[in-house]
Amino acid sequence: MIWKSIQNGPTPHPQTTDPAPEGGAVPHREIKEMKSLLKRTTKMN
Repeated sequence: MIWKSIQNGPTPHPQTTDPAPEGGAVPHREIKEMKSLLKRTTKMN
């Protein structure tokens, strides 16, 4: 893998930065509120 990159030279690819947080991005409280709101709106229909 490394040897191929040496032979082929630099290839254009995006720099890897810190990935977006998964799971912790939305606070737990907001998830609960969204779920309860969704339940209420589906009951109305």
